[in-house]
Amino acid sequence: MKAANIVILGLVAGALSGCGAYNYARNAVKPTPGNSVEFVSGNSASVLIDFDNGRSGELKFADTMAKDKCGLFGKPAAALESLDPRGDGDEMRATYLCH
Repeated sequence: MKAANIVILGLVAGALSGCGAYNYARNAVKPTPGNSVEFVSGNSASVLIDFDNGRSGELKFADTMAKDKCGLFGKPAAALESLDPRGDGDEMRATYLCH
């Protein structure tokens, strides 16, 4: 019985890691819209969000995330204040004012 449990756990772990590898490969070939948008930090006055500027439409997802994060601080809206390039690639940092 103990050996059967170990085999079952091994199969489950293999299946789960296989799904993760599939999702990673799928996103590498055809990224999911909004996948590059990442919350950096925030407070009641402003929110910082990083995103890949090389993908079309990512700023729209950053706008939505900024509004959601400002809402956590009791501010219903977010206004884009600035866009700054990050590093050598297409990554951008967006600063939003919460109001």
